[in-house]
Amino acid sequence: MLSVLLVASLTVMTLAMSDIVMRVARGSRQTGESEVAYYAAESAAERGIYSVESTRSLTMSPDNGELEEIDGVTWAAGFNTVASSSPIFVSLLDDESFQLEFNFSGLNPAAPTVDIACSGAATVITLSGTTQTSYSCPVSDVDLTDSVLRVTNDEAGINVVTITSEGGGDIPVGILITGTGNYKNEQRVIESERKNWQIY
Repeated sequence: MLSVLLVASLTVMTLAMSDIVMRVARGSRQTGESEVAYYAAESAAERGIYSVESTRSLTMSPDNGELEEIDGVTWAAGFNTVASSSPIFVSLLDDESFQLEFNFSGLNPAAPTVDIACSGAATVITLSGTTQTSYSCPVSDVDLTDSVLRVTNDEAGINVVTITSEGGGDIPVGILITGTGNYKNEQRVIESERKNWQIY
């Protein structure tokens, strides 16, 4: 009788231990698959960033594919415009400049026509292709299609620059690049924002 109880106890303990080992193994496998999907998503985001920087476009070809190193791993990249409601306010210190880039194809909303006001003296420069145009602030009806806008503070103190979209529409201030990676039953998504503005 004692031997039967001992064998039954050992059997229950063995089954419990094997269940724990199987759960740990399954969790480890899922973690490994999730990491592979993460690296595929990271690869997609990096390809998207490279495409935006090299082509100045929010489209890329191809926009999806497979990783050559591991069978069954797929990636996809997508783009969205990050927009700010109008107006945009920027505070510039002595000799600082604010630059906003609209020279990307596929921005949605598209680059607006803007009015620029300043609390002090400032120079407004637009660069489109090889054409550079300079204005003294304030300035109205500046078409920013396929352009780079730069506002330089000429004041000996803080200068508040106000950029207002005509019609009150949103102003594109960045590009959101989404990378998606899939491996077996795991999917990971990475989002990276490329800002279209900078203060120098």
